Amino acid sequence: NVDRSGLTSRDHVVEMKYFVPQLPRLDRVVIMVGINDLTSALKQGYSYHAPEPVTDSLAERVQLSRTFAVVPGPFHRPGTEFLLSADAPWYKATALWQLAKRARIRMNSTSLVQDPEGRNYEVWRSHRRAAKLLDSLPDLGPALVEYTRNLEQLADLAQARQLKLVLMTQPVLWASTLPDSAKKLLWMGGTGEFQVEGGHDYFDLPALSTAMGRYNAALLDVCARRQLQCLDLAAAIPHDTRWFYDDVHFTEAGSRLVARTLASFLASIDATLPAPVLDSVSLN
Repeated sequence: NVDRSGLTSRDHVVEMKYFVPQLPRLDRVVIMVGINDLTSALKQGYSYHAPEPVTDSLAERVQLSRTFAVVPGPFHRPGTEFLLSADAPWYKATALWQLAKRARIRMNSTSLVQDPEGRNYEVWRSHRRAAKLLDSLPDLGPALVEYTRNLEQLADLAQARQLKLVLMTQPVLWASTLPDSAKKLLWMGGTGEFQVEGGHDYFDLPALSTAMGRYNAALLDVCARRQLQCLDLAAAIPHDTRWFYDDVHFTEAGSRLVARTLASFLASIDATLPAPVLDSVSLN
């Protein structure tokens, strides 16, 4: 497990290119992807601006800083370099300026830290409960083009290293039929810096469900065209608070269900793997 919170398919491309080669005994890469790509696009609301392809040399350099940065990091390895634009003045790339930038972000963005007590989840949920809900989606076409391009790049990189790539669709709690008790657990799907501050618009449940369905459909289409091993995990995990404690994150029971589902899938597509010994689970 080499991932961390908030990464998108762009980050996975960089991981596949630069980190995976450091694991010479690796046989298979399993990626569940989609939610962070979708929410990153929705944060821009109706003004989505597609980034440069991650294969572009400058875009890749910026992405490397984001994918592997740990803030605060060593003084000589600033973690905010990804904020620089191509035409940024020279002084913004200095360690002193970057250190000050890190400190300013840290002071202004404490609400992004997932504290052990979970208090910030209550803040984020209160932001959504008080927000205006949008029932129509922006044009997801350009964002889906970017997402599909990244999935294709992952397939190319895996093929070049003779690795088996398993892609999984993204399960979510989102469903238009959720009871009010479940709706109170939601906090995602906002525009702007919705985690940092209140007052931003959010997309309603039918819109979010539709959007996630389009991203999952794009992944399944890439799997079919590239003949990749693909698990439609979204179809296997019900929209229920037994499995989710918020929009997309699994409860312990949900994590076990995902593990069982994945283990069974891998055993079914690879005869060299032993059949998993699984205790039964009820989806009722």
